[in-house]
Amino acid sequence: MYEIVRCTIPFYGWVDGCPVQNGTGVLLQIGDLSFVLAAAHVLDYPAIHGISYLTINEHGHAVPLHLKKVITSPVPPGCQPKASDMRDDDPWDIGIAELSLETANNLRTFWRFAQLRQIDLGCDTQRGTFLVAGYPLALTHSNVADRTTDTKVLRYITGIYDGDREDRDTNAQLLLEYPEHNVTSGGDATGVPQPRGLSGCGIWRLNDNVHHSSQWQSSDLKLVGIQHRWRQSRRYLVGTRVRYALQLICKYYPELHAAMNLVFSV
Repeated sequence: MYEIVRCTIPFYGWVDGCPVQNGTGVLLQIGDLSFVLAAAHVLDYPAIHGISYLTINEHGHAVPLHLKKVITSPVPPGCQPKASDMRDDDPWDIGIAELSLETANNLRTFWRFAQLRQIDLGCDTQRGTFLVAGYPLALTHSNVADRTTDTKVLRYITGIYDGDREDRDTNAQLLLEYPEHNVTSGGDATGVPQPRGLSGCGIWRLNDNVHHSSQWQSSDLKLVGIQHRWRQSRRYLVGTRVRYALQLICKYYPELHAAMNLVFSV
């Protein structure tokens, strides 16, 4: 799971001279190009609002993120691009950003990029055990004096939510349980952090519930979706299958078709 964490970055923006965490992204390498996958409403900040993004290195210091191109799911009809609730009616809320070569090289000193072979486009998302890995605000602490930030990753194992869903999630592709309380491996009850800040994080399939856990291999761990919302009243997370993000890359980067077709057809 350490490899998952290393390709999962926190996004920050400068506010009053201090880095403020604003979502999560998943690094992905395809051919010679480097990308970060995230929720559209997270990528809207640099793309629409003009807010420069950065992440951190192993010492907690800022690493600027130069995003060459940002492509997201369409803005819902009738919505103003700069409205704060603009993505509330976006059923996909997913996007991709191309990183500059310099940015990608700077990130590689600590972070790593996921590969296409770690993605499953045909995953049965109606069953299985899943891992959500991201950076909730509740686990982030900034030091204004040092201009550094300390953020801890949340790795949460969960399953498919099959209860009542809100009307706006009727066509949602992935719903995952996120209860208020959980049980540790030692059997102790514990609370789970408020998930604000997870938006854009990866949803990874651990097991399909068909094979016994004794047959599990590290190669079974696959990226299947990107999380973008949570519904507090019913305690579930909402995500979009990663296939949609790859379709955006396939549409706008035809030069990558050959590399993508070596692994799968999108």
